[in-house]
Amino acid sequence: MIYLFRHGKTVLNAQQRYQGGVDIGLSDEGVSQFKALATDFKSDLVSPKAISTIYCSPLRRARQSAELLQAVLGGHCKVEIRLELKEMSFGEFEGIEKSSIRQLYPDYYPQDWQNPYISMEVAFPQGESLSDVYQRIAGFCTEIEEDVSSNIVVGHGGVNKMLLARMLKLDAQAREKYVTFTQDYQDIIEINRQQGRASYRVIN
Repeated sequence: MIYLFRHGKTVLNAQQRYQGGVDIGLSDEGVSQFKALATDFKSDLVSPKAISTIYCSPLRRARQSAELLQAVLGGHCKVEIRLELKEMSFGEFEGIEKSSIRQLYPDYYPQDWQNPYISMEVAFPQGESLSDVYQRIAGFCTEIEEDVSSNIVVGHGGVNKMLLARMLKLDAQAREKYVTFTQDYQDIIEINRQQGRASYRVIN
């Protein structure tokens, strides 16, 4: 079993600004929110000690979240930082309020488009595309697919979206449909692997 967590909230989240590679820690609200999420998760587990490893992004907000989760679960599982899990780069958008993007980059978004991601292949100005992230996490996904123990990944919205797409082995056409998939901060994605196939459900 694999459990995908999104890191807790930050001040930039509250300000509706793009984060990407900006290395910021959790806000007080984010700490409280993530502790509550971790506690609920532990209470629902049949055996918390079955969790072997918590993999996390190197960014502070993800590392803090992973350490909070480790403490709530009892400290038996290790936290392992993986560079591949760093959030996708939003390039020139990072630190900018989302409401200002259309004014500052009028030619980037289609007028009726509401999602920050346009397609798998379109990169943010001076940043990454979802396809870049999909390729970046390939080796990590193979590694955790071959691990028979139960593990946790504490990542980010863009990275977790592509992790799920890889684990489900979606083809190119199906991946395009996942461009608009969103994992809220209170959502835990449980991925079940059986006989080479994966399915998932959202726990919240």
